Amino acid sequence: MAKRRLHRPGRRPKNHRNKCETAFSIIKRCFGEAILATSVKMQNKEIIFRLLAYNARKAAASLLLEVFYGAGARKTL
Repeated sequence: MAKRRLHRPGRRPKNHRNKCETAFSIIKRCFGEAILATSVKMQNKEIIFRLLAYNARKAAASLLLEVFYGAGARKTL
């Protein structure tokens, strides 16, 4: 449904590559860019744990902002 909304007739298609590259840049900056594992299986696990840590960090930051500004602030936006 979201894809249909983005590709409506008359609407110019958008390039979302910059969003992905921003996330990858943040992950590399915060958690390092080197993969330390030697086997492919452990390399995949290491990447998954970095992504989980990134998502947990984003969720914690969002929660802190909501607590700091109050739940009512989000409803007005």
